[in-house]
Amino acid sequence: MSILHHLFLIICLLLTPTTILAELPKETLKHELKKLNNWKQLTTRIEMRTLNKGKEKRLLLDMNRTKKENQDYTHIYIDERSDHSKGMKVLGKLESGELTQWVYLPKSNRLQKIRTKNTRRFFKTALIFEDFSLLEEDKLLDLYKITNTTKNTIRLSSIGPEAYYTQLLFYFDPSSNQIQKVEMFNNKNQVVKRMSNFEVSKDKHNREFPSRVTVEDIRKNRITHVHWQAIHLDPAEFDDSLFDPQSLKKKAPKQRKHR
Repeated sequence: MSILHHLFLIICLLLTPTTILAELPKETLKHELKKLNNWKQLTTRIEMRTLNKGKEKRLLLDMNRTKKENQDYTHIYIDERSDHSKGMKVLGKLESGELTQWVYLPKSNRLQKIRTKNTRRFFKTALIFEDFSLLEEDKLLDLYKITNTTKNTIRLSSIGPEAYYTQLLFYFDPSSNQIQKVEMFNNKNQVVKRMSNFEVSKDKHNREFPSRVTVEDIRKNRITHVHWQAIHLDPAEFDDSLFDPQSLKKKAPKQRKHR
């Protein structure tokens, strides 16, 4: 190969836009989310501390989840040590983007069925139910599609009216490709919510799962710090009866010891 040919190739490389060469592959988002959801069943205890108008409210809950084909069941029990909603139990079934909930109110001993969108606020925190879906690939891509990538971001736009946000912007660590931050936009292209301070842990089988995240509702000036205190993926002992609505009237589920 001649010197002129070598020189021509070098010039071509130098003139190629660096943003195209350094662009994050679209598969990066799917890959990172799959790593965080490599399970079929889980049990966990979650602590949420919400700061609003100078006051802090603590929510301590036990959560059991199971995935069955195209259905996702979540059983939540609000611990008596929480600052609100004590003793409340919620069973949620998410199917084809539609959320059905059964809520047990201990004071009145009533069980209510609520058919609602996935945009319902999550127990006076900065989160809505949809926010949990943003970290799960299959649910996220039911609501949003990838529209743009840069060297450290991936942007998604809503597919239809079921999505609460019009756009999402995921930020990634350039060295590890792990998610660093997510910004959520309204139809005026304003950032209305932000997820940040992501921390990830691993179980004994080296499977990853979220351990901490901070969610900021910018419009309501409300911040919630979420801490998964313990999590058990595909545990040997798992109570499927928790996902029967009538089970909500029974005594609080017996939880395994948390670290």
